[in-house]
Amino acid sequence: MIDRMINEHPVLMFFGAFAIFVLIIWIKSCIDEKKGIDSPEKQKVKEILQKIMQEHDDFREYVFVYAYRRDSHARSVKCWYYAIALTVDKMYVVPLIFGDKEIGHSYTIVIEKDIVDVVETSKPGGPMHALKFSDGNGDVILEITLEEKNTKLDKTYPVNIVQVEETRAFMQMLEQWK
Repeated sequence: MIDRMINEHPVLMFFGAFAIFVLIIWIKSCIDEKKGIDSPEKQKVKEILQKIMQEHDDFREYVFVYAYRRDSHARSVKCWYYAIALTVDKMYVVPLIFGDKEIGHSYTIVIEKDIVDVVETSKPGGPMHALKFSDGNGDVILEITLEEKNTKLDKTYPVNIVQVEETRAFMQMLEQWK
């Protein structure tokens, strides 16, 4: 019977298989979003930033987020991942390192508001923000993508972190940098 259906309606079978594939991806994405609200990855990023802020004796109010930068060239993709803490006058950028189910970090970069002359952002209000920080000479200091919902799609998207409130608070505080 299935043989007969495939032979008689190949286009219908193709679209049926495609619809099932899309449904599976959608269900996986929904599950990952639920996990990301209070995921171990989100907690680890928060712990790393709390430790960094204490090391710098910076006890002011700050907003923390997870961000990344992704460059695609032909058949290769290069990704960088960051934990970022933003205060009214400083931004702590901590490159993240992903190992076997562990998240580590390397050195901390401190960007002071005074050296940033231009902050370019994508349209406000969306779930994804492309951010570019430049100095007075037009040199790019930092370029990142900040998303409200990060889900594990493939090896270049390694975490489930949902940060809707954090992203909105970050963008609101960032307005003081413009």
